[in-house]
Amino acid sequence: MRLISLFFIASVIFFCCHHQVTEPNKVANKLYIHIKDAQDNPVQNVGLHFYYNWREKYSNFILNADPIPARDTLYQNYPNPFGPFGLTTRFNFSLIKTCYVKLQILDRIDTTTVIKTLVDGNRSPGMYTVSWNGFNNEEEHVTNNFYKYRLKTENFNDTKTLFQDITDPATIKSLNCIPLASSNNNGNIEVNFDIFPIDYAVQYTGESGDNLGILTIPDSINIVLIKEGYVTIDKLVVFEENKPLELSYTMIKEPD
Repeated sequence: MRLISLFFIASVIFFCCHHQVTEPNKVANKLYIHIKDAQDNPVQNVGLHFYYNWREKYSNFILNADPIPARDTLYQNYPNPFGPFGLTTRFNFSLIKTCYVKLQILDRIDTTTVIKTLVDGNRSPGMYTVSWNGFNNEEEHVTNNFYKYRLKTENFNDTKTLFQDITDPATIKSLNCIPLASSNNNGNIEVNFDIFPIDYAVQYTGESGDNLGILTIPDSINIVLIKEGYVTIDKLVVFEENKPLELSYTMIKEPD
């Protein structure tokens, strides 16, 4: 009986110790990043960003339209994507009568979240052009992502999609863009794949305003890790569906 009791106690101790040192199971479709410094200390408050290296050249498009259009219309923003060749995009919309107008940039997933209000007031009939420089209502620059934009009047409501893609990590850092996520006290970032708009499609526009096709973000993108005082990390990664992705990086302090 005593031997059985000792065996039981030993088993419990082994189980508890084993449980404490076992690495937790990683969840499919989730990204795990561990960040440390040169001394193997965790680095907290590292901002996570991404870009898709889109190299198509865009130029402004000229909309030839009557001063008073035939119907209310919201056009595709141009250039789209914007970021690689300019940090401003433009929106054209037309009104057939005087009305109250609201044009807003929205979160791509939760469209009740307003990123920026561009127009909010009465407008006369005609064609309008409005610009957006990527800053939100709090005057913070948003990070690369897909966003919705919506034109709403008394009798009209239309929503389209735009894509900001700043492909220069130094510019992302200088703009102090809001990160998608930040590392915790242990130097860890854990996010679901869907924080990145993989397989998300958007209409893109060319130099004359014509729709040139559909741009879809592939499963290979560049992730960017930014922290003031440290050298920025810029790495191409590939996501595999139904699998976790684990990454470890060492951040080096910038020279004085």
